[in-house]
Amino acid sequence: MNERLSARVCGARPTAPSLPSILMDEFKVELYANFGTGEPWVARLMLGLQDLVYAIPAFGETRDEFMNEIGEVFESLGMAFEELRTLGKHAAEAAPALDISRSYASLYGYLWTAYKDRFQAAMKALGLDIGFLYQKDAAFEKRAAELVADRPELSDLVDLMRRDRQEFQKALAWYRNTHLEHRTGDPDPRVASFHRLDSAETMFENVWQAMEDYVAMYVVANLPPALQLEEIPENERDPIVPKRFRFVLLQVPNVSE
Repeated sequence: MNERLSARVCGARPTAPSLPSILMDEFKVELYANFGTGEPWVARLMLGLQDLVYAIPAFGETRDEFMNEIGEVFESLGMAFEELRTLGKHAAEAAPALDISRSYASLYGYLWTAYKDRFQAAMKALGLDIGFLYQKDAAFEKRAAELVADRPELSDLVDLMRRDRQEFQKALAWYRNTHLEHRTGDPDPRVASFHRLDSAETMFENVWQAMEDYVAMYVVANLPPALQLEEIPENERDPIVPKRFRFVLLQVPNVSE
């Protein structure tokens, strides 16, 4: 081995940057995102779901963990939301094709992470394992039947999951798993239908609204008898924090009993 090659092979590698120390007086306040609760998905997931879950006695020991996991969901959805904004700018500016493809790939990747990985952990914190939702049809139906047999009050939730699998979930899974992760052969013509701004906007709405629906329906299944969950009419929602649900007290508990 010649000396120059030997020196390159055996020479010192670049050192990794040292990790900063974590001291309380070193923390600084910084802007986290350029959007807030005026966005319906932020208000309804981060504040609305907290209202629902914290009102259920059965979730008393797990609701904090749930909100921690929802924070992880929020991070991935926030990144997807920013990519959606970027795609809007790309459309207005006639951006290069590679930049546009990269933004679509990031958007759908973040949506899948939020929906499949992080939301699954949030529901598990509440005591419901929804791993079967992401499995193939036969495995999904087998576990769905077992769940409904054990908890009939969750039949509407399972029906909604079944519908969502057909309406958007399988498409999102295909894009992420086949197009992004395991692509082979010639370009698939189906990709073009994903690389449209209206398709991206619809997928974003489908994903976050499905997560909201699943939590709300699970809350309903665990409601105390005196409470009912109802949807706030859109014209009555606070435009600053447009939450979707509220509780209605059906009967006043008799505290003397």
